[in-house]
This record gives sequence, structure tokens and C-alpha cells, in this order.
Amino acid sequence: MKVFLLLTLSLCLSGQVIGQAKRIHLPNYRLADSTNYWQQWAKSNECKVGLEPLEKSPHPFHFRISSTGGEIIEIWQQSETFQGTFTEWVKDADNDLRPFERFYFQHYALDTSQAVAISELIKNSAILQLPSDESIKGWQQGFDGVEIVIQYSDNKNYYLKNYWTPSSQNGLAEAQLVQQFQSKLLELANATIVRKSFRDNIPFPSFINDNGVATIRAVSYEDYWKHKRDVYRYVRSMKREKE
Repeated sequence: MKVFLLLTLSLCLSGQVIGQAKRIHLPNYRLADSTNYWQQWAKSNECKVGLEPLEKSPHPFHFRISSTGGEIIEIWQQSETFQGTFTEWVKDADNDLRPFERFYFQHYALDTSQAVAISELIKNSAILQLPSDESIKGWQQGFDGVEIVIQYSDNKNYYLKNYWTPSSQNGLAEAQLVQQFQSKLLELANATIVRKSFRDNIPFPSFINDNGVATIRAVSYEDYWKHKRDVYRYVRSMKREKE
């Protein structure tokens, strides 16, 4: 397990250079202002938690599923087998951080049997053939809820698809497929154990993901002001980097 408190985001630039040219496959959004939004969201957040963009992956197959609830599971083909990681992340919800962000995250390595089982789940489901939600008749959109972003790549292609809150789609068959796939995936990755381990170590008194749900914990007076001092130091350091 690797644990990080990210203190600087200066390396996460929107203009990263892609290491190898791949054909990019993105959803055909109906709304012009939605174009590439989830690709940019995924690249930005993944950089901030220490993950390389999938467009740069050198592996013959690389799969990653992310959610605005703060979880990223990925596997990649390594020679004749598979490896993978489970990443959990949160953002410090302290208002004095604005306009900056501070992430806390952990990477948990999946063992080979887990990664192989997930590869079989992907192969035996229709998840790679499912189009993005914009192209599925009857898939509703909204502002609350959870967005699921699926990315995968091979040696020549990169794909991204996104799905807004499958649980709110009134039994739509494609939404059930996404739900069942994600549920089994989380089971294979021991998500319940991982989540507890992660939450037990979050250093922030209040934290949030990108699903709009904030958690506020009771802390002592001393811990509250210790955290405030850390926030003020962080903001000063970020302002110096921008000068």
C-alpha cells in the first residue's frame, strides 16, 4: 500500500504531452459544453493522485474505472498476466483552501488473482461494447448523483465512456449492466475492507469528493487549529508557485 498527502499540484498541467500517438474515441455529446468534460475531469484528478493518463499506457490492454465518489480501480496486462491497483481519494473541504485543492489518497495493490479475476469479468461482460450514456435511449441526466467514467486502451486506441447514476435509470437494461459490473468489480477488489482502511486514516477534519457529499468530523480544538495552520501554509506555498 502506498499513502500520499499531495502538497503540490504544479505537475498536473492540462497540456501534458502524450507519450505515444493513439486514436482517441470519445462520446458524441449532444451538449456542446459537455464535449470532453469527463476526459478532462479524469485526467486532472488522476494526475493529482499520481496516475498516468491512459493515453500514455504502454500496456497491450489497460482498463480503468473511476467515480466521482472517489474510487479508481484499474488493471493492466503485464506479459502473460495482469496487475492492478485500487485508489481511494478525498479532497480537503476547508473553505480557506480556495481556490486551491488538497488531495489525500492511497494506492492499494491488487494481487494477481484479483487482477486476473477482474480481467475475466471485463471479458465476460458486455461493458466494453456498451456506448456512453449519451448514446443510450432513455438514459436520464442530472446534476446530483455519481458519475462513472470508464477508460481503456490498447496499443493503438484509447476509449472513454461515462454513465450518470445508473441506479436512477428506472431499471434500464444498460444501466443494470453497469451497476452489476461495478458491484462485482468492487467485490473482487475487496472494496469494503479498502474503504474502511482508507477512511480510518484521512487526516482532514472535513473532506469531500466530486459527488457533492461532504463529511465533517468532530475534532479537538488543538487538532482544528493544527489543521488550519497546515492549510494556511499550503495556500502560501501554492501562491508562491504561481508567482
